[in-house]
Amino acid sequence: MKDLRHALPLAAAGLFVASCVSAQAAPSASVAPPAAAVRTVPAARGSIAQTVKLSGSIRSAAQYHLGFRQPGRLAARFVAAGDRVDAGQVLAQLETGDLQAAVVAAQARYDQVVAGASAEDLAAAKLGLDTAQRTFESTQRTTTSDLAAAKDALEQLLASYGAAKTNLVTLTSGIASDADSLRTGVDDSRGLAKRTITDLQASVGQTADIVAARNTMVAVDGTLRSAQDLIPSLTAAYDDYVAKRDGLLAALGTFETSPTPSAKQRFQIALASFNDAADRCSASVDAILGQLTSAATTAASIDATLNGPAVQIYPDLGAARTDLSRLRVRIAAAQQSGGGVTSRIAQIAGASTAITGYVSGGLTNAQQAVTNTQDRGSASVVASQNALEAARLALQRTSAPPKAYDIAAAYASLLVAQSTLDGATLRAPAAGTVLSIGAELGENVSAAFIVLDAATLQLRGTVGEADVARLGVGQPATVRVEALGGSILRGTVTAIDSGATQASIPLYGVAVTIADPSPALRTGMSGGADIVVASRDNVILVPSGTVRIQGTRTFVQVVNDGQLADRDVKLGAANDSLTEITSGLSEGETVAYPRTR
Repeated sequence: MKDLRHALPLAAAGLFVASCVSAQAAPSASVAPPAAAVRTVPAARGSIAQTVKLSGSIRSAAQYHLGFRQPGRLAARFVAAGDRVDAGQVLAQLETGDLQAAVVAAQARYDQVVAGASAEDLAAAKLGLDTAQRTFESTQRTTTSDLAAAKDALEQLLASYGAAKTNLVTLTSGIASDADSLRTGVDDSRGLAKRTITDLQASVGQTADIVAARNTMVAVDGTLRSAQDLIPSLTAAYDDYVAKRDGLLAALGTFETSPTPSAKQRFQIALASFNDAADRCSASVDAILGQLTSAATTAASIDATLNGPAVQIYPDLGAARTDLSRLRVRIAAAQQSGGGVTSRIAQIAGASTAITGYVSGGLTNAQQAVTNTQDRGSASVVASQNALEAARLALQRTSAPPKAYDIAAAYASLLVAQSTLDGATLRAPAAGTVLSIGAELGENVSAAFIVLDAATLQLRGTVGEADVARLGVGQPATVRVEALGGSILRGTVTAIDSGATQASIPLYGVAVTIADPSPALRTGMSGGADIVVASRDNVILVPSGTVRIQGTRTFVQVVNDGQLADRDVKLGAANDSLTEITSGLSEGETVAYPRTR
């Protein structure tokens, strides 16, 4: 951007008086030919200032978003939007009842610390120590008792598990003897049934009742034969039952060695197989017992017939009656053996249930209960022990005279309470104008709710990259605002942007703070400023319009004896109005403006 410069009013500036002369001279290489009258002015000493022009608008130097230091309910507002306020003026206030109470409490605490402990304080501290001591002892007893109970529960679980495992082996093995007794009882019962049939056939009195009893006994023999036919199935089911038991015991051994999830899963699979085998074994026994029950019922009816009055007259039926009686006893014994098998299987199911609970989580839970009880007990003992120690220290502090750091801490708490109370009053950080208020009385406020424009005003504008290099914070400036009739205001450069605001045409923001703003000055007004970047005093000056530049040559035309002559000069500071001549021209010499064509 092209430099814009103009002269500032300077009290010490030289006085230039223009006049007209008729210049005549003989034509030569260094003297201009005679011409019409030209305007001239004498070179004079004075002061010159170089400036950079800034155009922009008036803005507030700062905008404050104000709120209380702590949240609370808005109790009072002392300003409204548009009000002008002074620095430190009260703007709003929170409800302070609790805060004032906190200050009173902090003051009382401070006074108490300074005064030292009272008799009541000592008594309370001693009571606190006694209570802490009793609590500590009770916690120790409770912890010991709880841990013992948890360990007992674990030991009982282990004992129950061991007993259930032993019962599993013992009861399963005991089934073999009952099964053998059942098989023998069935075989013996069938033999007695056959003998009874033979006895009935040998009787001389083949009455209808005796014949019917014999035929019925033949049916009993058939039923017992069916029971015999089921014995091999029972034997196979029992053998499988024992094999599945051994698999279950093997899975338990693996779990006992390493109670991992995979070992637990292996146990569950083995348990399912074992339960299936138990069901098959029970079904085999139940089938045999069903046949025996049917045989026993039929034999009882035959016995009633043989002992009835119609058949009692035949003495040769004594052997049949004896064998039938023995048959009924033998069937009952076989039923009892079968019931023993069923009972053992039911007891084994109870043992397997206890074992399953142990494997499925009983052991882990019991062990975890011991660990948790230990941890809780230790934490409780440590906590009560710490409380006991704290009570001892509290008694020591209460008994001792007030210490400097206690007084300091109480005083610090008092200062904090007072500061918090002071923070419930919102004051203006600087003079300015209230722009807006964002809360009503009675509302809870926790963030900024008042916007305040500072009274300090600035002219903000932009300059190009050539001008910004010559600007610096602190440089003086004169500010003009057309809305105020072009009156001149003093200002100072207070801010220069470090980066350009546009990429294609770099522009840099500049702020000039106005030192003596007029009461009529408002934000948003347009204005301009001349920023002084350099100044020189008591130097030879000529109007900038008299300086001529041709190529690399810089010169002025001097009037000497009515003749115009070119004279090379060197230039110093310059602005739109004046140019400093550093050599080639003396004070008082007359220079001419270029002729107007």
